[in-house]
Parts: sequence; C-alpha cells; structure tokens
Amino acid sequence: MRYAALLTALLVLLQKTGAQQPAADKWKTVNAFSMGDNKSKYTDQLLFWSKTGDGNNAYIYKTTGYKSQMNLEVFGWRYTSVYLIFNLQDELTGMQFITVYKPNDYAADKDYYAQQEKLIASLGPYTKKENSYTDGVSSNGVTWSGNEVSISFVKKTGGKNGVLPSN
Repeated sequence: MRYAALLTALLVLLQKTGAQQPAADKWKTVNAFSMGDNKSKYTDQLLFWSKTGDGNNAYIYKTTGYKSQMNLEVFGWRYTSVYLIFNLQDELTGMQFITVYKPNDYAADKDYYAQQEKLIASLGPYTKKENSYTDGVSSNGVTWSGNEVSISFVKKTGGKNGVLPSN
C-alpha cells in the first residue's frame, strides 16, 4: 500500500522577516530543539534525508525512547516524524513536523482543520495563506511570521500514484 497521499507539516524556519508577530518568535525552541543548536547535539539521532533547495541539509530525527518520542508532540498534536534542517555551518535553522496519511484517508482533512484551529488559537491570525499546484502536488496552508521565526502549517496532496516527492 502506498503512503503519503496527504502530508501535514509544521515548518519552523529561522529567518529575518519584517513582520511583527511575537507569538511566532516564541517558537525558536520546540521541545528539545532550539534554533541555532549545533548538529553535534543530535548526531546520534540523525539520518541524512536530502539537500534542501537552498543547499542546506535535512535529516530525519530518529526517536529512541520515551523521552525522544515526546519531541514528536507539538501544539498538543503528535506528529509521525521530525526533519531537522541545518545550514552549511551545521546550525539548526528549520524543523518540519510531519504527519503522513494513507491515500483516501478522510480523517486527514478533519485533522488538518482541527490542528489549524489550535494554531490560530495559540498564535493568533495567520499572516499569509498558501495555495499552489506544481507537478501534480497540491499545497495549501497558512503562515505566521515574526521577526526571527516563520511557522507554516501546510497540507500537501497528490503526487505520482499518491506518493509525494521526497523533498
């Protein structure tokens, strides 16, 4: 059976933005992960995944027990996996918390909108809405931008035979 017909991701990226949204900036630290951490802090739990479009390195965070499993819970939601993104200086600059659903899992939309409401309650109104369709993949979501952190909550569907591209 093929997976990844729907992907829900919470992406937190360290970046400089002009918008004033202190609620987003409070999320420079999420569970055990803090923006700017050196990759060496997580080395034993990282599995290389891919290069990002801007040349950074993305790794899958491997959980090994109860304590590291707790890092999969964010905003009261348990995600399937975490990808950590490090710049060329090996500093943590991004996190993706991902939930993967089977094709035609109708709970996926319900879960997506329920979690989006939790995020709005916590972060306030979003600053940008995303809707795009590229190479058979539909991407819909919302973004909150602060001075240092941008948080996006995105749903991706489609892909060849219901399988989304790896990056």
